[in-house]
Amino acid sequence: MASFRIIRQSFSFLRQKKDMLKSRNLFWRIILNKFTIATLVFILLAGFIDTNSLIELVRTNRVLKSQEQKIEELDNRIETAARKLNALRSSKDSLERFAREEHLYCADGEDVYVLE
Repeated sequence: MASFRIIRQSFSFLRQKKDMLKSRNLFWRIILNKFTIATLVFILLAGFIDTNSLIELVRTNRVLKSQEQKIEELDNRIETAARKLNALRSSKDSLERFAREEHLYCADGEDVYVLE
């Protein structure tokens, strides 16, 4: 009786081993399928090797974002310059004040002392 049980256990072990090999063969059959290989080759070509690859797309998006940030920064600088220009055009006193503060202009007979 005990010998039959040992033989039955060994057969069940062999069946499990055979099922595992079948599943491995199924895995390799799927991987080595011609359609799977063609799909992988297409993904490699489109994703990495082509001139319009995913890598180039990411690089271009990064450059685009940096350019948009520069545009936004320059727009802000233009707005502040326009506000300053309007303030300078509004009155002669503001123009004179700007000239004295920014460019160190002085009227005739005045001395300018720069403290740093």
